[in-house]
Amino acid sequence: MDSLLDKHGNNFGAVLEEYSSLRNKDAEAVCDLSMYNYLEMRSLVNSHSFLLERKLLSVLHWLMPKTFIPLHTMVTYTQIPYKEVVERSKWQEKTVRTLLMVGTLTGMAGLVALMTSFRSRLS
Repeated sequence: MDSLLDKHGNNFGAVLEEYSSLRNKDAEAVCDLSMYNYLEMRSLVNSHSFLLERKLLSVLHWLMPKTFIPLHTMVTYTQIPYKEVVERSKWQEKTVRTLLMVGTLTGMAGLVALMTSFRSRLS
């Protein structure tokens, strides 16, 4: 709001109008974040796959702290608008799940290749 006061020369009518239009998307995003938090606390925290995703996200955040930022960190410790937080969080979740799937498939393919090689050496 401070930047809007500077922009509009303390014209509160103009400031409030622009502030309301800018913040509405973020207000909707806060509702989405609240519902996601409820779902996460209700059921996801006991899921092994969810916990694995969070661990991978932590590693990615450690490796690339400006690209991968945990949801809680974005909400609590940054100035990223809430709408952007929701969008980034969705992208991060999709990316982490893709990485886990590729890693799992690669590991399975490697195991099959290893077993095939081992069997061929036995015969």
